[in-house]
Amino acid sequence: MRLTSFEVDKGCTVTLSVIIAGFPAPDIRWTLDDEELLRCNDRFIFEEDDTQNKYSLIITHITRAQEGVYRCIASNCEGSCSTMGFITVRGKGASTDAVTGNCLFLACS
Repeated sequence: MRLTSFEVDKGCTVTLSVIIAGFPAPDIRWTLDDEELLRCNDRFIFEEDDTQNKYSLIITHITRAQEGVYRCIASNCEGSCSTMGFITVRGKGASTDAVTGNCLFLACS
């Protein structure tokens, strides 16, 4: 399953997750509207579960400033793959939304 486009309520926490396996292990990057998200931003939490090859981007207290196209890019010496989805922020609420992403397999010979 790929990341999909969806609507969320302003102020909620959004979790975007992908399952990625590759050898050698791929580098994972997240972007918003083609700008790489930095790990020093307190709005974004990056989680990695190496035992399940699961990588997540958690967006806390989402606002309209975080509305846009989110992309997860996995790359290693063999190449790169990506998946993306558009998040629309509406109104006000406190719900939690989650999207599970695409399985990406990268191999290096």
